[in-house]
Amino acid sequence: MLIRTKGDASEIAATGALTGSTAGDIITAYASREELLRISSLANVTQISASMQRQLTGTVPPESSQKSLTPLDVSVATTGANLWHTLGYDGSGVILGFVDTGMDVMNLDFRTGVNGEAESRVLRIWDQLDPLGPRPESFIYGTEWTKEDIEADLSNSLCPPSCTVRHTDTNGHGTHVTSTASGDGSAGKGRFVGMAPGSQIVHVKSSLSDLSIIDGASYIFEIADQLGLPAVVNLSLGGQDGPHDGTSLLDSALTNLAVGPGRAIVVAAGNDGDIRLHAGADIQSGQAVDITFPLPDTGFATGWGSDLLEAWYDGGSEVCLTLTSPNGHSVGPICPGAPLADVETPDGCLAVSNAPLHEDGDNHALLYVGGPNVGCGNPASPGTWTITADASGGGPGTRFDIWATTGSTEFDPPFGGTDRTIAEPGTSPGVITVGSYVTKSCWPASDGEYCNEPLPQVGAISDFSSRGPNRGGVQKPDISGPGERIFASLSKDAFPPSTSLVSPDGLYLGIQGTSMATPHVAGAAALLFQARPEWTQEQVLAALTGAAVSDSFTGDEPGNTWGAGKLRMPPPPIMKGDVNCDNAINPVDGLFVLVHVSGGHSDADCLSIGSTASAGSDAKPTFGDVDCDHDVDAIDALFILRSVAALPVALPEGCAAIGTSLLPLDPLPEPPKEPSAALTPAP
Repeated sequence: MLIRTKGDASEIAATGALTGSTAGDIITAYASREELLRISSLANVTQISASMQRQLTGTVPPESSQKSLTPLDVSVATTGANLWHTLGYDGSGVILGFVDTGMDVMNLDFRTGVNGEAESRVLRIWDQLDPLGPRPESFIYGTEWTKEDIEADLSNSLCPPSCTVRHTDTNGHGTHVTSTASGDGSAGKGRFVGMAPGSQIVHVKSSLSDLSIIDGASYIFEIADQLGLPAVVNLSLGGQDGPHDGTSLLDSALTNLAVGPGRAIVVAAGNDGDIRLHAGADIQSGQAVDITFPLPDTGFATGWGSDLLEAWYDGGSEVCLTLTSPNGHSVGPICPGAPLADVETPDGCLAVSNAPLHEDGDNHALLYVGGPNVGCGNPASPGTWTITADASGGGPGTRFDIWATTGSTEFDPPFGGTDRTIAEPGTSPGVITVGSYVTKSCWPASDGEYCNEPLPQVGAISDFSSRGPNRGGVQKPDISGPGERIFASLSKDAFPPSTSLVSPDGLYLGIQGTSMATPHVAGAAALLFQARPEWTQEQVLAALTGAAVSDSFTGDEPGNTWGAGKLRMPPPPIMKGDVNCDNAINPVDGLFVLVHVSGGHSDADCLSIGSTASAGSDAKPTFGDVDCDHDVDAIDALFILRSVAALPVALPEGCAAIGTSLLPLDPLPEPPKEPSAALTPAP
């Protein structure tokens, strides 16, 4: 469970409950029914929430058609990260942490050295699902393996099968996400290189419950704090349960954990942007609205019924709810504070709950249609079902929002739509939320060349990318990254969904979702932290959104579809030897050193770095112009060489050490072009 308290963990532990993470005022805990009752009676406890289950946000389309080929492996290059790599930025000295399905720790892409022949970059593995231990020091469950355990296996000729580390990734999602952010491409001879290929890795294999997600993020930051390193937590997951406004205990806990220098949490927006799983209406006082949804005539739908439908509205308003079947059977009106109403009808079981939940006073309603598979005597009737939200009983009007929690139920227009489909915890204002756009639509596979069908337009937003804003009106996502047909490491323990999604060498898997876009942004944050380890998440986000690309696809104001636009790394803030950070190395940099170590000209005598003085006897000289002849030339540079070349230099904040060589710069890659007409599917 998750607990919001004004006290501390010791007060919760005193009830007999087992506590886990402390994330600001949020504590994770395991408690029996009796312990829960004792916790709920504590004066400091303001909110208790069940730990909801979240889902992965990586998807495999049901169909891929065999077509001709488009350019490959463009996603990382499209972000501009290759320029940073050229300048020596690879995420070294930064931890990239993942709460996911596990990872293939033996994969060459997660080691250092040429072709992955040196030591592992994996610092820790915490498998929350392995009960055998040893457990992490701060937690009461799972098994932790250290870098030493991993290194022992890498040097053990009998591993596999006789390995110290039992950990596997049979799903493959976690390995793929970790590779996108942190893989160095060694397994594929440098073909598929991630965003921050020199970063250190901490991976948490999780059940993806709210509690385990919070514990996982807390664990990653705990390791980073112990080592004195900045860290980025990647959460390629989400779910539609919750208030969608950043006030859930999951959202609040992650917001609390991301506070401070050298910490960032990057979260997937979700894959529900092409599903009308949300309906919303502004209900005026005295007004009622009818929100409808169809239940299809299938065995699954009539047997199981609808999704759990979860609604939220202002606590100061009185909205009474009625659920009506296609044949006129109903339950309600159920007004705020009434007990759960659960009736069985010829059209299935109908249930409505309508009660305040949050300490901020929001009302929380649940509605459900059930069939025989959940214990009802009659099938859920196919056809159009109606939810009547009625504010005619008095009180002020309100915004009314309702979600189908798994996305199987879709609401009809005009109230149903694809806005506000961001999944929690991506709804939190305190995390960086990532949408997905298309950088690849066709690819070579182990058994041919394929394209998505229908063929997406390269450069466009992914159809599935969830849209904002959150329920509080905050713009989400924050930014969009490459998320379609991303090729990254295939776990040796995972069975690929299709040979059409496996690279010709059999080592990489091409899947898609906001799960795949998220590690592009997490890796970008790691590069920024390498350059600026003292930065906060807010500064990282400002740098990324400030450099984001707007184009004909995003429009001038990308907003709640794209966030700030397409991920593009800002210009590297530091070139080795670029003292004045103008992305060029020239005599001015050397002369700036002279000014700072020789006691020569001061700001009062010459202009600021890079300035040019106008001609004339009264003109001030250019800063760095040692002899003040209005020309920075070889005479000034020779003075540097003779006088100060070997002296230590105190540089302005944010500039790098002098004297390291600068590799030739590659230009930023051009954005991928749209597919040619030859790649358009035949009608």
